[in-house]
Amino acid sequence: MDVSEPEGVASLGEVYRDPFAQLPAIVLGWKLPPRRTPDFYALSLGTDLLLDGDSSRLYQRLVKEEESVVAIQGGLGERRGPSTLYIFAIPKPGHTTEAIRATIREEVERLGTEGPSAEEMEKLHNTLLNDAVRSRQSSLYRAQRLAEYALYDGDPTLLNTELARYLAITPEEIRAAVARYLLTDNHSVIEVVPSHTADAEGEPAPAEPEPPGEPAEPGAPPPQVPTPPPADPPPPTGHASRTSPEAAAVQQQDSPANE
Repeated sequence: MDVSEPEGVASLGEVYRDPFAQLPAIVLGWKLPPRRTPDFYALSLGTDLLLDGDSSRLYQRLVKEEESVVAIQGGLGERRGPSTLYIFAIPKPGHTTEAIRATIREEVERLGTEGPSAEEMEKLHNTLLNDAVRSRQSSLYRAQRLAEYALYDGDPTLLNTELARYLAITPEEIRAAVARYLLTDNHSVIEVVPSHTADAEGEPAPAEPEPPGEPAEPGAPPPQVPTPPPADPPPPTGHASRTSPEAAAVQQQDSPANE
């Protein structure tokens, strides 16, 4: 089956009005070569450097240093035909999607120009080895990978050689693949615009900056304490007591005046 596609993306840019979104967002997508090709292996490792974990370049730049995004995520879609890479980011109020896109471009360009460092390559290799050992302890994982390689590639023994292909990728191959496939205008951009904050042109309205300090957490509801019952009336005191007619008659008979 021929699953090839033209090199160009179908659309370079679109605006999506989301009636449920509270903040604007941006999604970038690139076409990548098919799985199990040399450039795919290099781009897969380059994607890990950009997006995998808290130590990744984009997380450190946008979340830790600039504190300009609420969230950033992405990943590589592995296909027999053209694969894909996407990056999704939600700017914090006071930051624009254009600025976030420019920062992502800078980090991709830095990787495509300088390549990964020796420390980053060591991290990649350690992660690959650790994941391979841990995942192969699962019978289900081994069965799924054997079935995948048999169905898609016609060679289930790739389970034993795929790790070596990743470990053989050099820093220069990562740099060259990133420069060729990601440093290009041939990618799609989707601007997610909250419908309730968009103006007539479909552009996001300026977001209001957050107040300083930590955001206030919602408090617990006040306890529902039942109203106490009315207190019993106090016992009668001597000076305020009333005497029944019968008792008054007895008292009158016993008084010294009647003797």
